[in-house]
Amino acid sequence: MKRYYFELLDENFTSLGANIADGSNKNTALNAAKRFMKANGIIYAQLQVNSILTENILDIIEIDLTEEEPAQPQAEQEAAAEPTATDFAQRLDNATTQEEYAAALADMAAYIEQLGQKIEDNYTAVEGLQKECHDFGRRLAKIRAEIEAEEAADAAKEAARAKREAKQAEEDARAAEQAAKFVEGLQRTAEEIKQKLAKQAQPKAQADQPEAPEQVASKLQATDKPQAATTYRINIVDGCTNYKTQEISIGGITDLWQAKNRARAMMVQIAALTGFDLTNDNYGYIAADRRGDNVYVARIFNEQTNEMIKL
Repeated sequence: MKRYYFELLDENFTSLGANIADGSNKNTALNAAKRFMKANGIIYAQLQVNSILTENILDIIEIDLTEEEPAQPQAEQEAAAEPTATDFAQRLDNATTQEEYAAALADMAAYIEQLGQKIEDNYTAVEGLQKECHDFGRRLAKIRAEIEAEEAADAAKEAARAKREAKQAEEDARAAEQAAKFVEGLQRTAEEIKQKLAKQAQPKAQADQPEAPEQVASKLQATDKPQAATTYRINIVDGCTNYKTQEISIGGITDLWQAKNRARAMMVQIAALTGFDLTNDNYGYIAADRRGDNVYVARIFNEQTNEMIKL
């Protein structure tokens, strides 16, 4: 059973932090203290011996390495080697008196106790190494868990980034498709306007030719007829920030109801191509995005008075 615990102090009784195993042999602790002092360049220290049972200070052993004897030659070290079981057996056989026999037995018992203390100290050291290995294993497992957690977090961030990029690519593709449809619709509308302008130019070209006498007479007779019916014009203004503002005009519509329906049908087509919301106010139809940056407006005018017609 261990009886003592030890602490190595300097001259000011401050702990030097030496790790000296608990035990029952002061000499073993003293040798451990000297090894610590030599390894750390300490010349003077005090070994405090404490009782494990009562925690009282039992002894203070001063250690001064300057008083250490010089190392013995190899031959003397071998001569001073620890005795063996054979040596004790020879001492017992060679004992001639009861006192010599008892002294040999006492030395042998002390030697056996010393060996037991060494075995106990070694076992304590092994237990300490096992505890350190266990602590190191736990720290290693914790570090590994932290690394795995960081890797999992990085993988989640990468997956989220890839998902955002895929969504952005999908939105870009949809926007490009809508833009292509919008351009295609504008091209069709421009072609319709070009054809209408070409048809309107034909009567004008004919009007520039010299009139025959019968045509002049016919016009003179026509002045006595009632005036022509009212016609209407649809104006569609493109106010998108992505394109130049331009105006599409379709005129010559004789029926107001037909003009309103035609304006609404064209705006429905534009809203479908662009994905804009279609609304209306008192004077026309409006297709606009949610922020209001891009907008199309359709209005109906009286071609004779240029007055805007209410819906």
